[in-house]
Amino acid sequence: MIVKHGGKLVEIQVRTSLQQAWAELSEKLSDVRDPGLKYGKGDETTVKALLKYSASFTRVEAYEARIASHERRVSVMLSEENLAQDREQQLLDLRREINEIKEEQVLIREESITKIRRFIARVQREAERNALSN
Repeated sequence: MIVKHGGKLVEIQVRTSLQQAWAELSEKLSDVRDPGLKYGKGDETTVKALLKYSASFTRVEAYEARIASHERRVSVMLSEENLAQDREQQLLDLRREINEIKEEQVLIREESITKIRRFIARVQREAERNALSN
């Protein structure tokens, strides 16, 4: 989103922690290895690494979509008057499944962010070595 502040245009970005990690990674790689990476170009090894991280983000987002879908179903069920006993059991099962999915999703998210931060640190060290050798 772009807003005017103090007579200047300012870009505001709202990101999840996962999106922020991805942005940091792609910026650092573009700076250190190849500016073309922002546009889908670059050396094969780096592009493959980015695709691997992208796939893990897609998994996290799929979990988030499942959670949202289940939560909508729970909301609909809760709006029903006088839930039948079988519907009550379905509701309990859905809530349990939501909690299980959330636990898995948190683990995958944290693992993804940790891997990305390690990769960023490696790229940063590479940049520092390159700067020292020049």
